[in-house]
Order: sequence, then structure tokens, then C-alpha cells
Amino acid sequence: MLRLAILVAVACCAPLHAAEPMPPAAKSESALEQVSARMKGRDQDRQIVGRAYKRHDVTRLRRIARANDAQGLTGGDDWMKDEYAPYPECDTAQRDLLILTGAMLQHTERGGASLAKIVQNEQTDYARSSALCRARLAMQPSAGWNAYAAD
Repeated sequence: MLRLAILVAVACCAPLHAAEPMPPAAKSESALEQVSARMKGRDQDRQIVGRAYKRHDVTRLRRIARANDAQGLTGGDDWMKDEYAPYPECDTAQRDLLILTGAMLQHTERGGASLAKIVQNEQTDYARSSALCRARLAMQPSAGWNAYAAD
């Protein structure tokens, strides 16, 4: 009876699949460099978006929104590659920046307290996802992979 209980306990608590192996170091390093470079560009975009919003520059906000939407991070399929797996927060930060830009554009064009509140919420979302991204980018690829596996 005790033997059966141990088998049941082990079977119920065992992972459904083995941990995925980390991609080759060269691929992981390359992904880290690409994501880091893209996020530096997004930091610059965020500054430009903020200045355009303060100046009520609808034309610039539209141009940035279109450019960011067209670029993506490294192409939609790249996010499906294992070497990019540790960086989902960076994809989220980029999407949050695009949403923030759109909210700022709408508020600049239309005004209103509800749109101002939406802009405030989107700024908070972007700050959160950006901070999570930076924390993951500060890790070595192996540590990032371990953190991803633990998520």
C-alpha cells in the first residue's frame, strides 16, 4: 500500500515534459544582442513619442505609430525561435509602446479626461513591461534561459 502511495505521489508531481535544453550559446548571444539593440531603438522612440505628445504633434505620432507597427521586433516568426524565448517581456514592451503611442495620438487629436486616463494607464503598462525587459536583458543568456524556464 505504501509503495502504491509513493508511486502515485511521484507520478502526480512529475513534470509533464522534460525541461527544454538551452539553445546553442552563439544563437542565444545573438538573440540577446538583437533584442538589446532593438530595445535601445525603442527607448529613443519613447523619448520622441513623449516630446511629440507634449507638443501635440499629431503628424509625428502617426509616423512613429506606423513605423513601429511595421517593424516588429525581428519579424513575427523569430519570436517562435527558442533563442528568443527568454525575452517575452521585450515583445510586450514594444507592443505597449505602440499602444501608448496610439493612445497619445487619440488624446492629442480628441482630448478628454477618459483618453488622458487611458494614456496614464498605458504609460504605467509600458514602464512595467520595459522594466521587466531590462531586467531580463541584464542577465547572461543562461540565466535568462533559467528564468524563462522557471516562469
